[in-house]
Amino acid sequence: MEPLKVEKRRDQIINLLKKYGTLRVAQLVNQVGVSDETIRNDLRRLSEQGLVLRHYGMASLSSQAAKEKAKIEPVANRVSVKAEIKDQLAKAAVSLMKKKEGLTIALDQGSTIARIAELLSQYYDNNLFTSSLLALDNLKKSHSNVYCLGGKFNPEDLSFQSISADPEYRLVHYDYCFIGSSGVLNRNGICSTSFADSQMKLNMIKQSDISVAVIDAAKFTQTSLLKVTDWSDLNYVVTNLDSASAEYQKIAAQTKVVSVGQGVDENEIE
Repeated sequence: MEPLKVEKRRDQIINLLKKYGTLRVAQLVNQVGVSDETIRNDLRRLSEQGLVLRHYGMASLSSQAAKEKAKIEPVANRVSVKAEIKDQLAKAAVSLMKKKEGLTIALDQGSTIARIAELLSQYYDNNLFTSSLLALDNLKKSHSNVYCLGGKFNPEDLSFQSISADPEYRLVHYDYCFIGSSGVLNRNGICSTSFADSQMKLNMIKQSDISVAVIDAAKFTQTSLLKVTDWSDLNYVVTNLDSASAEYQKIAAQTKVVSVGQGVDENEIE
């Protein structure tokens, strides 16, 4: 079975457990429409990821997954929050680009990435790929080619997330990608709240010459549902995290970290 179909099904299982709490395997079989063996294999894998608890033919969300669901704010509610910090992060991220025109760039979803889209809208002749409505809104006066990757609309993230969006991210080569993240507390890498979004992030990173994760320090105080990839798989992490903190030093040991306010040496770019 295709990996993305498996991820979509497991995402459906997580959503059912979020809605109903504890469910029997037989109930999940009926709801999802697959075999008993398939559901048990999915639950085993989700349990290994720390997302699901299994007991006597029943399943429920782990405490970590339940807490993460309660913490996530819809992206529309975060647009005007910490606007100055988001602007600083966005400017630092864009400053990593040696040139800013004639490029192919992938933009993730999220309010800070939408600020990056706004900055990129002033440059010419780029090819910009995104599934984020916030980013698209900021690109409506862009001087570049803008491509919207489709899929199922997620109203909380204001983005399209679907299997149908995935092939484009895997087939296009990007000079840069700019990636956001949900809570990264104790995860040693960027995270996501859904399987579909996680896969899109991962494909952007794999298909890009330079991958840049842009992460507000507040994300280091929150956990998240799914880990996407390690810090070491990224070229840069742009953050306002205290450079003296243990978490900052941990990331800096694995990849290049740009601390907001300290500037960027353009000769650093590989």
